[in-house]
Amino acid sequence: MPNEIKVDILFYIEKGEIVMDSPQLDIGTVQKLPSDYHENIKNLVIRVFEEKLSNKIARFDSKEHFIKTMLDHGSLDMDKEGMLKAKELTFFLEKFEYLNNFMKEKGLRRIKHTITL
Repeated sequence: MPNEIKVDILFYIEKGEIVMDSPQLDIGTVQKLPSDYHENIKNLVIRVFEEKLSNKIARFDSKEHFIKTMLDHGSLDMDKEGMLKAKELTFFLEKFEYLNNFMKEKGLRRIKHTITL
């Protein structure tokens, strides 16, 4: 049964590049903004995130193996009903100082996004 999981996508734009990090699923990327860029920035960030997530899942034997790895890694939890949920962003902010530094120095923006696994 698919699970809807709320994740945070942190990003900033600098020198024609978008820098993105979703610590809950260990997805980060730096990508040049397309020269013909006409999208809303939020839509672009979500589209890039979805592509990176799809590529990451494809590197595993199955979606179930990906989920098990994220559970073992501690990025995802399972509630009493057996539904997956992402750890809160505050967990990662406390664990990884670089995120706090980026938030202060680069003015990271945050998008809450729901994915289905």
